[in-house]
Amino acid sequence: MPTKTFDESKIRRNTDGTFADKDKHHAPNELPSISAHDQPVGDRFTQSMYSIAEELFDHKQDWDDLPAGGCYRLNEWGDYVAEDEWDRIWQDRDLERKAWMGVTNEWFDPEDLPNMTPHEIEAAYDDDDLSPDVSFYTEKHEDDIEDTKGTDADQAMREANRSYADMDLEHHTAHRTTR
Repeated sequence: MPTKTFDESKIRRNTDGTFADKDKHHAPNELPSISAHDQPVGDRFTQSMYSIAEELFDHKQDWDDLPAGGCYRLNEWGDYVAEDEWDRIWQDRDLERKAWMGVTNEWFDPEDLPNMTPHEIEAAYDDDDLSPDVSFYTEKHEDDIEDTKGTDADQAMREANRSYADMDLEHHTAHRTTR
């Protein structure tokens, strides 16, 4: 059985020894390479995102306990985290932050996240038609702090109810006098 040998004379090379571009045996790959930006993020990314978000909840505060300044609302139950904690926890994890906000705001289904690409996550996050219900930035001002220091929650509720009752009474009284 004859053995095949490699005949180097049949392969064209450039003067520097590299294969020539037109070499039929070693033609360059003309298919575009797939970047990591076009690959699904996967389960490992999703687990990492949730682990990072758990750190937020380790630093959560009620509105009344927050210092004045920037903060983020974490959920619909009124848990907040100060802006500096938010920034520290999400530092260098921008895609994870966008994915978590997309999941918590129901811009996409959490079960779909592992199959989404970074491009799809960022597109959902940047969609102007979507607005956050939770996980959004807000600010607490000094007057908010003064209001919470000077007012007991039960007392505030009683005052609010009394003012509504007074408005209701005024409305009924005005309605009777016009008849």
